[in-house]
Amino acid sequence: MERKSVFVWADNEAGFVQAVIATRDFHEFKKRGFVASIDEIKATEKAKAPQNTKRAHDDTTAD
Repeated sequence: MERKSVFVWADNEAGFVQAVIATRDFHEFKKRGFVASIDEIKATEKAKAPQNTKRAHDDTTAD
């Protein structure tokens, strides 16, 4: 079975998530926003908006 890497934008250090899929399934992943190259990744408008919310792991107390 032939495989291919696909990518989608993510709010993480790398800026994307990579998945390895069967080549024949690419059209289904493309419908969900995955692309074949890192150069094609685009952040969504929601992702570009500044986030001012405090997350659970943002706590500054010492352990």
